[in-house]
Amino acid sequence: MSTTTKRTNLNTLNAIYDLRVSPASFDFITFLASAETERVNRGFEKIKLIILKSTSNDGFRIDNFRGQAQNIHFFYNVMLQSITLFPNINAFHYCELCELPAGINSSNVFPADWTISRPTEGHLARTFVQAKHNGRLVESLKVPNYAMEALDSFLYANKKEQIITLTMREIKRDDPEGKRSMKLDSWSKYFDFLLCNTHFVPVVVRDWSRMFDEKIFARAIESPIFSDNVAIRAALYERASLNFFKVNGPTTLSLFNQRSVTAVFFEPDSHAATAKEWYKSRYEMDHGDQFPGLNSNSLFYWGPDTFENIMSCHHALIERLNP
Repeated sequence: MSTTTKRTNLNTLNAIYDLRVSPASFDFITFLASAETERVNRGFEKIKLIILKSTSNDGFRIDNFRGQAQNIHFFYNVMLQSITLFPNINAFHYCELCELPAGINSSNVFPADWTISRPTEGHLARTFVQAKHNGRLVESLKVPNYAMEALDSFLYANKKEQIITLTMREIKRDDPEGKRSMKLDSWSKYFDFLLCNTHFVPVVVRDWSRMFDEKIFARAIESPIFSDNVAIRAALYERASLNFFKVNGPTTLSLFNQRSVTAVFFEPDSHAATAKEWYKSRYEMDHGDQFPGLNSNSLFYWGPDTFENIMSCHHALIERLNP
């Protein structure tokens, strides 16, 4: 082994996203933001990303609510595309256990407690909790130049400069009490307010499976490119004056970009991943707390997306950024 190779190995963090226990989903972006934060905290220069195939289910984790078609879609259209948002990833491996690169050990692996026999799930809340306790921010994703240029071309062609986005959650899964669905009447009223009283134009981002469906809001802008291309969607969130969400996977593209302005509506329910107990145990969040490790551009709103609450978020964030 050459001296150059040794130096590279010493300065590289091996980030392992283990599909034996982790989903093919937007959780991958949470993992990458965690890995980038860990790289900085531990003094590594670069990241070697390793996506480890599951030993069954055609390489994906077995679960009860993600079919193979959805796994494949998220792998190619979310996971692989999102690698471009973290420029300190300088090597990428997609492999089986028997093909793991050499030189991985407890001093250079992330998650730090990952082993072949004891895989670690990729959704790592402790990185954000540690950032909060240390008074630091989670490291930000970075939108590539090509994506920002593509977005600017779109906005110029449509003669739109000041935009506010709403990202839809249209899937019905994991919503036992209907609290994660969008209140369409509230958003329609808010869009009327924007178009009649401000210079802002609403842009709606649809679920990937609905990106060619009939428009939900007649006067809002929609384009399939925002649903289909992760980097251009991240560029949209960075360029927008404000981005609205209900709690769902795509929030990661805005929350983990320190240049994006984000409002997330959250109503706890009985589903495991949206219960108060889950946020308390993972993120040390009590009712009313903000998501740990993020800057003041983000607002975690504990309540429904009524028109009154939407307007409260609008004024809080727009006035905070434009005093």
